[in-house]
Amino acid sequence: MTNESVDVIEKRHNDLGLKDLGGTEISERLFLVSWQICGDEYVLLDVNGTVRDVLKFPPHSKLTPQFIGTCEIRGHQLPDSIIAVLDNKEGNAMIPAKFAWKIDENRMKLIKFPVEGLLCPRRDVITADGGL
Repeated sequence: MTNESVDVIEKRHNDLGLKDLGGTEISERLFLVSWQICGDEYVLLDVNGTVRDVLKFPPHSKLTPQFIGTCEIRGHQLPDSIIAVLDNKEGNAMIPAKFAWKIDENRMKLIKFPVEGLLCPRRDVITADGGL
């Protein structure tokens, strides 16, 4: 990753429809950033300007919002951060996941995570497409 302004990077790659969709600090050294490229969304794990992993992220919407945070399985809090697409259930504080990846801070990887029994709190929905 270059140390340039987002505007400069987006203009240089205008032919790809490059657009910065924002980012989230996962830990002191690990940052998760989303980019739109050729109409698709990609999330990148960034450590001090070096991309360590990339995931083509599934489409999300108000009905299937994007989430980053900690989740639980059968009432037990998971220790790792999760990035997911949720299956919005109106009025529920905890929402089941349709797709999920664990953010492995030690290996600096996005690892596919099973969604059976996975519930994530509504408060950590970060979708830029209308949210809840």
